[in-house]
Amino acid sequence: MTLGWFDRTNIRPKAARKPIRPVHRFVQASPILFAGYLFAVSHTANSSFQSVTDTPTQDAHIMAYAPFVKDAQSVTHRQTINRFELIALANKWDAGVKAGDLLPVTPVTFEDSVQDGARGTIFHAKALVVNALLDDASDQARNGNHQNSVDETLLALRLTESLKYSDFHSVFLSNVEEGRAIGLLRSESGSIDDATKANVRTALLAINKGDDQLETLTKESRVQYYDYLRRTSQVPISIEDIHRTTYVTERIASNPASSDMMRYVSTALRTQDDGAPEFLSDLRLAWAAQGSNREVIAKAIKEL
Repeated sequence: MTLGWFDRTNIRPKAARKPIRPVHRFVQASPILFAGYLFAVSHTANSSFQSVTDTPTQDAHIMAYAPFVKDAQSVTHRQTINRFELIALANKWDAGVKAGDLLPVTPVTFEDSVQDGARGTIFHAKALVVNALLDDASDQARNGNHQNSVDETLLALRLTESLKYSDFHSVFLSNVEEGRAIGLLRSESGSIDDATKANVRTALLAINKGDDQLETLTKESRVQYYDYLRRTSQVPISIEDIHRTTYVTERIASNPASSDMMRYVSTALRTQDDGAPEFLSDLRLAWAAQGSNREVIAKAIKEL
């Protein structure tokens, strides 16, 4: 089935490749560079839908986003965005998530990345919509339309949360988006009524309960890593490998900001050739971003 640029025939398995996970290198290199990267992601979209998938169900999950991606590119790539079209699209996207029609687009294998191919295009489209919503929310606040500002910010948060726990990169990038949204909500705390404050607190408390989802993602990613080792080494994974990987991932999750964690990440498992250092660095980045946002959310809740 072909939907114009969104071609189902492109969603097919491709050869295994060495994981390319550039985000954490970007961030470590320079916060300014990363800010530029995030801006670029939020203002561009890749129209080539290619992904590693191997079941009709996984293909269907991706294809469900086709009309939303197309509309996101159409609405946000205009010189002047029509806020009513933007909000209508965001509400339709949000309704699809609530109905269970739009699900997280998780990696199929350890080598698969949700930042590339079809999954990457979906994330870029979501970033376009979220970025435009937050831009308009800022404009609404400056114009004194505080209720509009809060409503759009909460809508943006729901869209971000819907794809947040797809992989470690999506956790990190979603926390960046949510950090901007929370800043807007904090700035509006003195201009909204008690009922709206209660709605904001409820939304923020729900976000702060997401550690269980990150725990689940960590366990699932660890299983994919075991599978990667088994396939690439052509030998069964030993129980020692499993215990060691479990111990290291749990230690990183317990204290991702620890000063010795990068040493641990670089030396804990096997060699530089098996993907472990990058796997653990991605895990550390996700947990560190999540922990940092938790502190910001807790402060915002106290201010409301």
